Amino acid sequence: MNKAVYPEKTDCILHNPGCGAMLLQRGANKLRFDQVPKDSWFLKEKLIDKIAFCIPWSVLEPEEGKILWEHPDWEGCINSWIDAGYKVALEVRGMDTWGTFYNQGVPQWVFDAGAKYVDESMELYKGGWVLNFLDFDKAKHPVRYPVYWDRIYLEKVRNLVNAMGERYNGRPEIEYISQGFLGRWGEMHISANSPL
Repeated sequence: MNKAVYPEKTDCILHNPGCGAMLLQRGANKLRFDQVPKDSWFLKEKLIDKIAFCIPWSVLEPEEGKILWEHPDWEGCINSWIDAGYKVALEVRGMDTWGTFYNQGVPQWVFDAGAKYVDESMELYKGGWVLNFLDFDKAKHPVRYPVYWDRIYLEKVRNLVNAMGERYNGRPEIEYISQGFLGRWGEMHISANSPL
């Protein structure tokens, strides 16, 4: 039998462990727990109990099979939050904002192994919302997208996923692992400018 529950009205902060907000750390130079001021609102109020971390695949695995688990923007940072009692969510991205040539996406060795790709000129993005904050004068290379259904690409993705499973499976401090290998930022944004 279903029963409606009506909580008492309150102006207090609602603590809801396991649900709600998470602090997302993406990009380079992620903050370790000990670098966060102790009077930060989310530490003082205990509003969150999880931290999400994203890292480009090319940063985590710069050479095939050489996974930099202890990278300062990966476990070098993640473990400081775990040690402070937080759970962590992990995501490796196959395509960040600029892509492969800017160390923000699929490692070049995947394409060197024969995985198919599509290159787009940075000119296609001028005036658009995706890369509108970037300095196009510094953009010397195209944006490189993998062909997401390519056999070699999928094989290399599977190898990394298996390695992550071996390392993280069964660890209660890992809330979840999200695989961001389809689309920009792992959000399935596929370019409007290419045949993908």
